[in-house]
Amino acid sequence: MCPTIFTDTNGLRLVIGGSGGPKITTAVASVSMRNLWFGENIKQAIDSQRLHHQLFADEIIYEKQFPQNILKQLKAKGHVVKQLSEGDRGAVIIAISKENGKLYANSDYRKGGAVEGA
Repeated sequence: MCPTIFTDTNGLRLVIGGSGGPKITTAVASVSMRNLWFGENIKQAIDSQRLHHQLFADEIIYEKQFPQNILKQLKAKGHVVKQLSEGDRGAVIIAISKENGKLYANSDYRKGGAVEGA
């Protein structure tokens, strides 16, 4: 699950977690960075294509639509890259982000999720 809560000087900023076994931690880190550091809204951050590296085996797993220019650069540096197996969803992330005093939520499309509420 890897439930994670981020705060800033204004209090709560991001609540995030997921499912997906060993891929959860890298997915939570990736989505958190995209939202908190790169300024993407929570939907953009969750819906973006992801990489996963577990240390063992020494390979980088990427989602089908991951940008080829980045994969090419990783290969040029000697990394072994492998596409995520067909039918494997990777990690599925759920998050709530507080921006400008408003709450925004997103449920990962990778599992057919949807956000509902008022």
